[in-house]
Amino acid sequence: LLAKVMLTNNDMIYESILAVDTGASITMISWEIALFLGKDPSSIKNKKKITTGSGIEYCPEITIEKIKAFGKEVNNLLVLCHNLTEACKINGLLGLNFLKHFDIRINFKESYIELK
Repeated sequence: LLAKVMLTNNDMIYESILAVDTGASITMISWEIALFLGKDPSSIKNKKKITTGSGIEYCPEITIEKIKAFGKEVNNLLVLCHNLTEACKINGLLGLNFLKHFDIRINFKESYIELK
């Protein structure tokens, strides 16, 4: 399932498509989004070790002021910066650290997600 997401930081707004990933504990965005929002991942010393399909990676951790998806928003959300392969055609993953704030219903048969 894909989510249209609005990310806000330092009065900058970036709209993007993220994949909803209930297997991702932390939301992940591309370096492009982070840079647009005024966060330079290359200057971040705090990195989190993650396991991907291609091996172990160390991703910069940043905080985004506001992330809105499915009409719901979370403030001051910790996200990881990591570029997914271009074949994915998405700019990141909407993880459990966003989703856990809501009562969620996922209907795979009809391809929708509902947050309350």
